[in-house]
Amino acid sequence: SLAQASSVELVVFDVLGREVRVLARGTVWPAGVQQLSWDGHRSDGGVAGAGLYFARLRVGGSAFTRPVVKLQ
Repeated sequence: SLAQASSVELVVFDVLGREVRVLARGTVWPAGVQQLSWDGHRSDGGVAGAGLYFARLRVGGSAFTRPVVKLQ
């Protein structure tokens, strides 16, 4: 949930810290509750393998990283 419209970056990384997929970069999202899903594909269009990934959200000068487990 965003208190005000903000520029957002949301990127998925593998356990080695390599960028797997950019879901949003430089996109301005409006204030309010937002939702975005990852379809499990890499930036090159291939399917990312099952395993542990990390989603990093940067917004308003802050960064938040959460683990993501891809099952298939």
